Amino acid sequence: PVLTDGLDGLERMGVTDFLLLGMGGDLIADLMARHAWAREPSLRFILQPMTKAEHLRLRLAGEGFRLKTETPVAAGRFVYTVMTAAYDGQPEEIGLYEAWTGLVRPDTQAGRDYLERVLIRLHERIAGLAQAGSPEESLRYREAEHRLLTLLDEASGGIK
Repeated sequence: PVLTDGLDGLERMGVTDFLLLGMGGDLIADLMARHAWAREPSLRFILQPMTKAEHLRLRLAGEGFRLKTETPVAAGRFVYTVMTAAYDGQPEEIGLYEAWTGLVRPDTQAGRDYLERVLIRLHERIAGLAQAGSPEESLRYREAEHRLLTLLDEASGGIK
């Protein structure tokens, strides 16, 4: 393992797997965007955002990175997501629902707990937008909330 400031200096070390853990999603995205060499398809990034996972997913997709896997992990009373991503050079715009849920599914207790936490955050965002007088933006979040509620309802009997 190498401890460094972000990804600085690692391009010369032959490293192929990078762990960016325990930071906010915005910071992780910024660290990856700082280095053009990180856009090499053979590199693998293991990412664990503590906050703003939705921001990270949006940035990754927009900059041509593809999520390969995403696993919800419980740590005490918190549930985080651990993602693996690689560059494929095809930027894409993902929707609000995909940005907030990623590849997480409610097929395990950790997955359900993670998505229920996302649902609470979506609800809080909707309330804030309503208070701020942003009905169009609020509607976009309501649609994502509805899709997530439907997913959780459909999976309610299938937790492994």
